[in-house]
Order: sequence, then C-alpha cells, then structure tokens
Amino acid sequence: MGQDSQLPKTIGEWTTLILVLVAMGAAAIAAIAASGFVAQLFGLTGELARWILFVVAMLLIGGMFHRPFWVLAFALGALCAFIAMAAHIVHFQILPAFGFAVLALALGGVTAFLVRRYG
Repeated sequence: MGQDSQLPKTIGEWTTLILVLVAMGAAAIAAIAASGFVAQLFGLTGELARWILFVVAMLLIGGMFHRPFWVLAFALGALCAFIAMAAHIVHFQILPAFGFAVLALALGGVTAFLVRRYG
C-alpha cells in the first residue's frame, strides 16, 4: 500500500482483504452455531444468553490470533496431560500413563519454546 493511501492498490492486497473478510464471516457463523449449540445444551432459551455466548465465542475465535492464547492453550494442555498421567499411574495403567507423559512433555516443550521465542 502507498504511504498516502489507506486503500489496497494491488491485486494481492485486495485478495488478502477479501480473504480476511471471508474469514471473519466464517468466524461469526461458527460463533453463532457454537452459541446456539451451547445454549441448547444447557437449556438456555433467552436471547440474552445466546448473545452472551456469541460474544464469548467471538472473543475465543479472535484470541486464536494472539500468542498469549496459544501459550495458555498449550500450558493447560500440558497440565491436563500431567494430571491424566498421574491418574493412570495411581490406577497402575502404565501404557496410558507413558503416553500422557510424552504428551505432557511435548506440550510443555511447545509452551517453553513459545515463551522463550516470543517472550
């Protein structure tokens, strides 16, 4: 884009703009579907509840484009895998415990990489 203009000028810039708008529309449709499903699942019938769920879904979808979201997601995944590993060890199920240990280490490694790289 030019320094004086705010509008896209090249075909690539127009294509990117159109793809971003399509992705935003798809995210809104997914948020509407998710909020309707969750509202039905919990038996919420009010329009306010559906709008609140829609806003929460849009915030989650929007958060997917920021690094702190992924750091939190991988860290929680590692924590959940560690807890599942401990539960399987308590019940003497060694093979699933080993699998969850590997998963916890992998997710923890991704989390550590993201924190070190992008701090």
